[in-house]
Amino acid sequence: MKQFTRWYQPSDAASITVSPLLASQFDGLSPAYFQICGRDPLRDEGLAYADALHEAGSPLNI
Repeated sequence: MKQFTRWYQPSDAASITVSPLLASQFDGLSPAYFQICGRDPLRDEGLAYADALHEAGSPLNI
């Protein structure tokens, strides 16, 4: 993941363009579909984002 971050070279590591989990709120977003694989290095972050959307009342499919 460090290599991908170096390739991406974000100007602000705390930007939501780096990770949607950095957003201050999750309500009012479009419906989302999640397909998360067991060996994905971002699996836990994907599940956390799905939880955040679910808690905010956003419709989603997992």
